[in-house]
Amino acid sequence: MSFFNLLDLSNISVLHRAGFAFLTSLFLVLILGNPYIKFVKLSKNFLQPIRDVLPEHQQKQGTPTMGGLLFMVVFWLSSFLWIVNLNNIVIIILLVSLGFTLLGFIDDALKLAFKNHKGLPGKFRLFVGSVISLAAVYYLLQEYPPEIAKSIFFPFIHSFYMYVGVGILFFGAFVIVGTANSVNLTDGLDGLASVVISTILLTFMVLIVLIITPGVYTNFLYSAIFYFNDIHEILIICAALMGAILGFLWFNSFPAKIFMGDVGSLGIGGTLGIIAVSLKQELFLAVAGLFLVIESLSVIIQVYVFRLTRSEAKYGKDKNGNVQGKRIFLKTPIHHHFQLKGVAETAVVSRVWIFTIIMCVLALLLLDI
Repeated sequence: MSFFNLLDLSNISVLHRAGFAFLTSLFLVLILGNPYIKFVKLSKNFLQPIRDVLPEHQQKQGTPTMGGLLFMVVFWLSSFLWIVNLNNIVIIILLVSLGFTLLGFIDDALKLAFKNHKGLPGKFRLFVGSVISLAAVYYLLQEYPPEIAKSIFFPFIHSFYMYVGVGILFFGAFVIVGTANSVNLTDGLDGLASVVISTILLTFMVLIVLIITPGVYTNFLYSAIFYFNDIHEILIICAALMGAILGFLWFNSFPAKIFMGDVGSLGIGGTLGIIAVSLKQELFLAVAGLFLVIESLSVIIQVYVFRLTRSEAKYGKDKNGNVQGKRIFLKTPIHHHFQLKGVAETAVVSRVWIFTIIMCVLALLLLDI
């Protein structure tokens, strides 16, 4: 049962519903934003602890956080209002979204309770995220014909796909967890994660419109799209989430009045990941969201090179007595490297946004249509 069922308006076009979902999320966040910020400021328990290794960010100490809780709740509300067919795949997407949001909420709550930036242990957070993702992918497989369910599709090569069998479980889980953690890493500058994710969501909306438009695609996956007749409902989810994020960007743009926190970054990252997996568009996400990939790779490269090259004789020790190693970047994730190179925070955000727009357009142009 949905808003449209109650008003007997279920025959409204999916594009109109997507537009209304977008506007509902956007205006609800805009309306509730200031009251929410005032509430978290008054509580004095939602003030962001800043890492002491980022002296240039110390002026942000005390900025309210957990803004993601507001826009994720609004996103779910808008989705339930405008989705007509609450089918199994839509339910799985929303449950994964809820799971990663709760994981981020607990992480934030621990950081705030102990007044530091540590939160949940990284391995534990990775484990819980993996369990959520594996369960989600497993149940998704039940919704598709076996050949489609257990294959990786290459949207840039005509009718090319690779059957991987049970390996699809781990591939799908990797995409979801990787996306969630990449968004979490990207959420380090005012407005950065918001502009990147909203642009990628818009690109997925364009992709879905292309898929559901008769006669547009000849690719095998889309000629076999019968496996999911209500794929258009994912369009509503993308629109609702994009509207909520852009509404939040009004308050999160430089200088930020509030941060989204892990509750927001893990929430939207997990949601974006499961959307890509449910559409069999994992590789499309990798191109459109290339900056997310770069953010994660910069951290992985930095950590492993540092560990492999640690030498007291060559690099000395830090102030805590830890043996140092070689650093490829001044600081990771890579957006901090650019900051330490002297690029202003607003310039980094703008240039990353431009890069993301270019990659999203390229992903659409490369599609085999």
